[in-house]
Amino acid sequence: MAAELTLVDGERPGLSATRDWALEHLCRPITVQQLADHAGMPRRTFIRHFERETGLPPMRWVVRQRVLTTRRLLETSDWTVERIAAAAGFGTASTFRETFHRETGITPSAYRTSMQGLTAGSTAS
Repeated sequence: MAAELTLVDGERPGLSATRDWALEHLCRPITVQQLADHAGMPRRTFIRHFERETGLPPMRWVVRQRVLTTRRLLETSDWTVERIAAAAGFGTASTFRETFHRETGITPSAYRTSMQGLTAGSTAS
């Protein structure tokens, strides 16, 4: 899964504060307009700058961050799918399952099982 692009020496921080804000608010609904308002830019200008900095449209980036969050929660917690969906801002378990499968090619339950197998295998050595 692609991560954020790193800054080149001398490059201004750009929209990193807005990305940080989005990460802190993943559990809530987030819109492009909210992100643009946070950045203090008109919506279209914000989208252009965001795509230039991250390589992704804003909402695509938000979805990826939500999936990364759910992956960590599936790996490290025994939370229910419903609780993970809420914590990552998916709203419903159904939306979470569909999005997770679309983004990773595997269901949340299968992902959790595969990660538990890796963890158990690495401690057995």
